[in-house]
Amino acid sequence: MIHPIYRERERGRGVTAVPVAGAARAQMALAAAIGIAVLRSSIQLQPLSSATEQDLVGPLRDLVDALLPRR
Repeated sequence: MIHPIYRERERGRGVTAVPVAGAARAQMALAAAIGIAVLRSSIQLQPLSSATEQDLVGPLRDLVDALLPRR
């Protein structure tokens, strides 16, 4: 469920909050990062578990850039 304050912005009521689309995209990026951490540590899913930081930086950057493009 999206918090009501985000919807107010879409209705033009001037509430200073992140728009619904931006908040949802940020939450998706966070969920992906948390998912990767869980798959690496708890489940130890390969190849994520054995990947180095350098192996993950590029794909994660691509994911974040796709979800949260710079304006």
